[in-house]
Amino acid sequence: MVEKERLNRAIAQLAGDSDTNRLKKLLLCVCQQRWENDSRRLESLDWRLLLNELRTTFVTREQLEEALVRVVARINKKSLYFNLSLRAIAILDPLYPEIEPPMAFDEAFLPFTQGNPSDPSLDRWFDLRLQLSQSGNLSQAKTLLYSAINGKFAYTLPDWNHLNHEEFDHLAQSLLDLCKTASELRLRLYGSAHCLNPVEVYQSIAERLCRTMEQAYYASLIQPFEPEAVGDENLDDMTIDGSMLPRNTMLNPTEAQTTDSPQLQREQLDLGKSDHQTVIGLDQDVEAAVCEAANQHLQAAIAAVDQQTEALISKVRALLAHTDPDTANAIETRILHQFTDALGQLYHQEDSG
Repeated sequence: MVEKERLNRAIAQLAGDSDTNRLKKLLLCVCQQRWENDSRRLESLDWRLLLNELRTTFVTREQLEEALVRVVARINKKSLYFNLSLRAIAILDPLYPEIEPPMAFDEAFLPFTQGNPSDPSLDRWFDLRLQLSQSGNLSQAKTLLYSAINGKFAYTLPDWNHLNHEEFDHLAQSLLDLCKTASELRLRLYGSAHCLNPVEVYQSIAERLCRTMEQAYYASLIQPFEPEAVGDENLDDMTIDGSMLPRNTMLNPTEAQTTDSPQLQREQLDLGKSDHQTVIGLDQDVEAAVCEAANQHLQAAIAAVDQQTEALISKVRALLAHTDPDTANAIETRILHQFTDALGQLYHQEDSG
C-alpha cells in the first residue's frame, strides 16, 4: 500500500510539472534509448507504464543516475536536461528507498582540518585545493563545481569573469550545502563532468572531488573520542572513596554508624570531596590521553581507507584497460559508489551494535 501511494504521488508530480513532456522524453530515452519528438505520442504515453518500465530496467537509484548522466551527455540542451534530471531524481527518490538509514551531512568532517569550521584560522579545504593546484586543475575544478551548482555548461565572457572571482573554497562548500546526500553530490559532479570538455579531464577531477567530499556524509558515523565530563552533580552522588554506594550503607566505612559531630562530618566530607576531585582530575588526564591515542588511530584508519581506495582504482583500471572507455568509466564509477556505500554501512552497523 505504501509503495502504491509513493508511485501515485510520483505520477501526480510528474504529470503536473510544467515540463512534463520533456521529463517524459528524457525518461523514455533512458529506458528505450530513443529520442521521441512527436508531442502526440508523448502525451499519449502513460506515466504509470513508463515508471514501471523504468523501475524494472533500473533497480537502484545509482543505476538510474548513471543512465541519466549518459543521456544528458549526448544531447544538445545539456543545461536544460541536466536540471530536469535533478528534478526527476528528486521526484522518483521515494521509489528507491535506502536499505540503510540516510547518512546526515556532517559539516566538520574528519578528513579536513579539525576544529570549528567557523573559525577563520582553520583552512579545511587546504589539502584538496593544494592537490588540484599542483596538478594544474584548480581552474577546471572551479568550473566543474560552478556547473554542478548552477547546471550551466556554456559560458560567456562575463561568466568567465565572474567565475574567476569565485573562491574554490566557497564553491566547494556551496555544493556541499546544496547536496543533502552523497548520491546527489555524485550525480551533480559526474553529470556536469560529462557535459564539459574535455570530458576525460573533468571526469578525473569529478572523481577526485567526489572521493574527498563524499566523506562528509560518512563522517557523522565516525565520532571522535572524547572524555566524559564529570561534574559536581556526579560527585554529590558518590561516596568519599569514589564509589557509587549510598552514603548510609554499611559498606561505606566513612559514614556508617558514625558518632562524630555534624560539624566534624561536614569537615570530613569537604576534605574527602577535595581529595576525590584530585583523583577525578587525574582520571580525566588519563582518559584525555587515551582519547588522544584513539583519535590518532582513527586518523590512521581514515588514511588506510584512502590508500585502499587508491589501490582499488588502480586495480579496476588495470582490469578494464582493454574495455570500451565509456563502459570502463561506468563500471569504475559504479564500483567506487558501491565501495564507499559499503564503508558507510559498515560504520553504521558497528555504531548501532
